[in-house]
Amino acid sequence: DLPLAVDCIGAQLFDELDYQKEAQNALRFRALYGDLDGVLVPEAYPQLTSRRVVAMDWVEGLKGPWTDLGSGGDEAWRLLAVGLQCSVYQVLSKGFFHADPHLGNLLRTPQGQLAYLDFGMMVEVPSSTRFGLVALLLGLQTKDVALVAETLVKLGFLDELKQRLEATCSSGSSSEVEAAALKVVLPALE
Repeated sequence: DLPLAVDCIGAQLFDELDYQKEAQNALRFRALYGDLDGVLVPEAYPQLTSRRVVAMDWVEGLKGPWTDLGSGGDEAWRLLAVGLQCSVYQVLSKGFFHADPHLGNLLRTPQGQLAYLDFGMMVEVPSSTRFGLVALLLGLQTKDVALVAETLVKLGFLDELKQRLEATCSSGSSSEVEAAALKVVLPALE
């Protein structure tokens, strides 16, 4: 739905330019993830933040890709592992997710920590979605196709596919073999 996508992008853009909200996001992100091993989240100062200026601690560091640190790429892989662990924890555990973790918003500090910056684009992941993602991972790990299909439907990933399959079955536009195959697949998506 193009109009919905444009509305979402516009709303996110205005949220990113709301520095008072960004300062609150930074405080929350720091409280949730600032103690993770290898992660640095700067302190924000909402009392000094205005509509046009966000006040946060200065962070010394290098922007990625961190391949030229003399470690043969090991440091880049370590920082990638820290970022991946933090991202998985954000999505699956706490549900408050940094939605803009590109190399301009991540620094390697002189102490070797991964510093997160720019808290304007954050996403709240509901617990039902988090539990669904865990179920999806379990289904993939155990090769439980029924669990994967059921979870994808519950998460809303297969609604459009299901509708298209149903339309194909009912339109009579497919061959008898295709229709028979679709009739087997559709119940798995229920």
